[in-house]
Amino acid sequence: MIAVATVTAAGAKKFKWSSINVPEEGGISFVQITRDGSNVCGPQFSMAGWYTGRGLSVSPDGSKITYIGYKNKTRNVYVTGTGAAGSSVQRTFRAKVNTACFSYDGKELLFSEVRDNTDLVNITSAEGGNIINQVSTGGAPSFNADGTKVFFSRFESGSGSSGFGRIMGKVSKKMLTVDTYSVWSYDRTTNQLTNYANGNNPQPLRDRNAFICERTSEYGYGEIWLVDLDNGTESLILSEPGKNFTTPSVSPDGQWIVVMANSSSNAKNVAAGNKKTKVFSYSDKKQNTDIFVVKMDGTQLTQLTYHKGNDCQPAWSPDGKYIYFVSQRGSQTGDYNVWRMDFTLR
Repeated sequence: MIAVATVTAAGAKKFKWSSINVPEEGGISFVQITRDGSNVCGPQFSMAGWYTGRGLSVSPDGSKITYIGYKNKTRNVYVTGTGAAGSSVQRTFRAKVNTACFSYDGKELLFSEVRDNTDLVNITSAEGGNIINQVSTGGAPSFNADGTKVFFSRFESGSGSSGFGRIMGKVSKKMLTVDTYSVWSYDRTTNQLTNYANGNNPQPLRDRNAFICERTSEYGYGEIWLVDLDNGTESLILSEPGKNFTTPSVSPDGQWIVVMANSSSNAKNVAAGNKKTKVFSYSDKKQNTDIFVVKMDGTQLTQLTYHKGNDCQPAWSPDGKYIYFVSQRGSQTGDYNVWRMDFTLR
């Protein structure tokens, strides 16, 4: 289906959310997984930008996905099949769950929540029961390859915010305020907590002792970094003035990173930030988000989606052939749903 725009009496274009794809997405197959009424959460906005975090994950056997759903004024983890239009099962019964992911054996769910204005990391069974083990304070958690360690981030300094991810940096008349987070791990075998480096949304790599994460630049936009724990090096993978890259996830073959970012550049706001005269953000309700991929060495940055609705929270299928994501496309009312698209770049 081709996207259609209508013109209002004032001459402004009004986009139809019901379009499934646009011409720039030619050749990509899109499959809708959930339907309107599934209460899928999209990116959470504030006046300074969006919160980031992995709200979507795929089980190791590729048969199930988790997403964050909003119902009865609460956010919780839901599990559904990867087939189109399957039923969903609510797996947590909390108030403000923000992120969730499967363990690499698929038997556990790792999730973060806000309780009493504190970010908490928890583990529960993926298959049944309501026993929840609290791991630590922090947010945006993920397992390492064998499930012995939980990596997560903690807020360190800045304007401060409760909830997963960060609020984007902003410029005031006096100074630039950038929220700073640090990456930690919890060893489940020794109960040891370890602090590694600055960063948010860490994801450990499977083939080496390293992780990718996002960091906030001095101008408040998101960058993607690689931290190698064996040799102590920290390498910048992806950065572009006026772009805010968040929620990085490495492909199963270790070759690609998928991220979400604002579609159009806010480069003018970067320049305004140098003058320290304006409050600005690198993504807000006036900018839609799209899905991008980049090679692990920082080359071949490619935008995959161009829909006028938000495309966000990307997650790889176990075989790397598909990317699951949350999107407003295909909905008459702009509701968020889970979608799947082919990934063919090599």
